[in-house]
Amino acid sequence: LRQQKRERQRMFIINNEFSYLNNKFNIIESSTSYSRQHHSTNTLDGQHITPSN
Repeated sequence: LRQQKRERQRMFIINNEFSYLNNKFNIIESSTSYSRQHHSTNTLDGQHITPSN
């Protein structure tokens, strides 16, 4: 029973790291696609709240 618990904990850690990497990748993906859209057309200015630099 103890071994099963350890196995589950290890799976949990692996899942956490995987979802973290996934989120990181998704954020990078969305930001690059956003900037790509932004360069091609400026019609998205009204829809997106652009951060003032």
